[in-house]
Amino acid sequence: MKQNLLKTMLVSTALVAGTMGVWADEVTQKYDFEDGVALFSADSRVTVAVEDDADLKSKVVSFTAARNAQNGYSFAHHDFSSLVKGAKKVTVSFDFWNTNGGRSIVSLGDAETRGATGGSSKVTYNGTGALFRIGSDKNYFYVNNKALALASYCGKWLKVSVTVDVVGKKLSYTIADKEGNELYSQVDADYYNSASSCSQIDVFGYINNSKMAMIDNLSITAEIDASVNYYSANFSEETGLTPDVKVFSDADCLNEVPANSVQENTKYYYVATLAGYEDYKGEFTVASENPSVSFTMVKKPVFAYKVNLVDEANNVLKTVYENDEAYEGLEVNYSYPKYLTDENGKVTYVCSLSSFNGSVNAHKDAVTSVKYNEYKGTAYFVEAENAINKAKVENANYSSGAAMRGFNTNMDLFTVPETAVYRLSYAVCSNNVNEPRQFFVSAGDEEIVNKDVNWSVNKVTTDGTMTEAAMTFNEGTVIKAKGSDTNIILDYILLEKVTSEDVAVSAIKFATYVPTCNVVAPADVKVYTAKVNEAKSAVVLTEVSAGSVIAKGTPVLVGAEEGSYTFAASADEATTVADNDLKAATADTKGDGATIYALVEQDGKAVFAPLKEGVAVSLGHAYLELPAASATRFYSIQFGGETTGINEVNAAAKADGAYYTLQGVKTSKAAKGIYIHNGKKVVIK
Repeated sequence: MKQNLLKTMLVSTALVAGTMGVWADEVTQKYDFEDGVALFSADSRVTVAVEDDADLKSKVVSFTAARNAQNGYSFAHHDFSSLVKGAKKVTVSFDFWNTNGGRSIVSLGDAETRGATGGSSKVTYNGTGALFRIGSDKNYFYVNNKALALASYCGKWLKVSVTVDVVGKKLSYTIADKEGNELYSQVDADYYNSASSCSQIDVFGYINNSKMAMIDNLSITAEIDASVNYYSANFSEETGLTPDVKVFSDADCLNEVPANSVQENTKYYYVATLAGYEDYKGEFTVASENPSVSFTMVKKPVFAYKVNLVDEANNVLKTVYENDEAYEGLEVNYSYPKYLTDENGKVTYVCSLSSFNGSVNAHKDAVTSVKYNEYKGTAYFVEAENAINKAKVENANYSSGAAMRGFNTNMDLFTVPETAVYRLSYAVCSNNVNEPRQFFVSAGDEEIVNKDVNWSVNKVTTDGTMTEAAMTFNEGTVIKAKGSDTNIILDYILLEKVTSEDVAVSAIKFATYVPTCNVVAPADVKVYTAKVNEAKSAVVLTEVSAGSVIAKGTPVLVGAEEGSYTFAASADEATTVADNDLKAATADTKGDGATIYALVEQDGKAVFAPLKEGVAVSLGHAYLELPAASATRFYSIQFGGETTGINEVNAAAKADGAYYTLQGVKTSKAAKGIYIHNGKKVVIK
C-alpha cells in the first residue's frame, strides 16, 4: 500500500501554475507492497516481482537477474523526483535483503543523471550520480566506500535509513539488523559521488539467474520550505540541437542544482555541452514565471582523421577508422586484429604488438599508423566473433576489440583446407574466475584440446594465448570449439602449417631433440636413440635410419658437426623406435643432483652428467633418469663397444686409487687395456 502523509496543513487550496508554494513543510510516501504493486521499473535484464517473505511475514519486492544478465547488467529503478522537488532535506528508509553472492547494489541518487541504466556496463557497477550505495561484490559488502564482511550483512534483513542534506551535500545513515540493533553508521558523511539531488532509488546486479535482492517498507520523506516558490528552467538551442545543460548556483559552475528546482529572483549559471561543439556558458535570472533560456552552440572546426594498418614500407593494408568530420580533441578509440588475412582466411600479415587497441586525441588532418609484418609461411586465422553467433563481448584486450562467449555446445569455426601438419593456437579467457571452466577444441569428432581456464580478459594475451603440439589435420576436417559453460570467452583461433623444425647442434657435436610433430630424419645428420648399458657405465646409441618418420614427442639424440639442421615435418605415420631411455623434458623437469642426467660438455666432449639441483632441462630437449646409486658417475656415449667422450669419474666422486673398466667394473689389478684411474682415462700396455 502506498501512503501519502502531509505532516502540516496545506497553506492554500488553490494551485498556482509552476509553483510548489502550496505544499506543506514535509511530505512522505510509504510503500509496503501489500497491494502487490512492484513500484520499480524493470529496465534491463531483471524481473521485479512482489512475493511473500516468510522472515518478515509480509509482501516484499524482489529483484531477479535474467539468465543473460552477465552479457549486460540487471537494472531497476524508481524515480521520485516529483516528491522531492525543491526539498532541502530527503530521508529514505527501507528494509534490505542482499543475497550472499547475488552481487546487488542499491543506490540513492540523481534521477536525471542515473536514469534507467545508472551508467552501468556489463558486470561493472557505475556510481555516476549516486550519493549513497549499499550492496556487495564477490569479496565485500559495501556501504559507500566502506568494505565490510559479507557474512555480517548478506543473507539477512537489514534496516537502512539515509538522511540527505541537499543544501549542504552531506548525508547521515544508519544500518541496523532486523531487530533494530545498529551495525554501522555515519554522520555528515560526503556523498559517494557527485549528485545534484536525491530523487531516485535503483538496484544493480549482474549474476545470471540470481535472486539478487529484496526491498520492503520503503519510505521517502521530503522537507520543503513552503515559503519558497520553485520553478523549472526551460532551455532551447536555437538551431535545434539538444546539448546537455547543467545549472549551477555559482559563477564558477561548481555547485550544481536541478533545473526544475530554481528559485525566483535568483541568478543561475548554466553550461551546455555537445560533442563537436564549443561549450556554451551563460546565465539567467528567475523572475515570476518558469524561465525560458535560448542560446546558440558554435561548431568546432572539422578535419579528416584516419587510422591505417600499414606494412614495413608504409603501404596501407587496411583502414580501420576514417572520419572526414573529426573535430579538435575528439577521442578516437580504435582496435585492430592480430593477423590480417585474404578472402580465404589465409594469413597475410601479422602485428607484433602485444595489444590490439589504441586511443588518440585527434588533431587536424592526421593519420595514425599501426605496423604489420608480412607473414612468412602458411596459416589460417579466424576471429571468434566472425564465426560464432552467440554473445559478443567487447574489450580493448581482444583482437579487433571483440570476442565471443556463451557457446557451451560445439560451434564450427572453420574447415581445414589441406592435409598437413599444423600447430593450433588460440586466445581464451573466462568471464568468471571463481573456479576453473573448461575450454574444448575438436577436430571433427576427436577432442584435441581440454584446458582449465580461470583467468580474466586482462590475461587473454598472456596466460590465455596458448599453442598446442603440432598434429596432422586432414583436408575437410571441421575445427570446433565449446566451453563447459557460458562463461568461456574465445578471442580467436590460428591454424599454422608446420613445414619443418630446426635443431641446433653445438661444438660438442651432439644435441637432444624432442620434435613437436612427426618429422623425417634427414640425411645430413645422425639420429639416435640412447640406452644406458647393463653395467651402468655408458650410454649406448642406436641409429635411426635416415628417411624414417620420428613421432612427435619422441626424444632422440642428434649427432652432427656444429650448426643448425632442418627436420622436415611429416603427415605420415611414424616409425616405432626401440632401445630408448631418453625422456622428454616437461616444465617441471629439474635436476636433483643425483638422478636426472642431462647432456653436457666436459673437456670439449659430450657426456650425460647429473644435473645440479633446481636446474631445469629446457623444453624441447631430453634427459636420462637413473637410480641415485649411479650418481657418482657420468655417462659417456658409446657406439657398439667403443666410446666417445670422456670416460672419467664425475668430478663430484672421490678418487679412490682403484682401476675401473670402461664398463664401470672395479678391479684391484689392471691388465693390458684402457681403464679409469683416479678420475682419468689411462692405457695399460
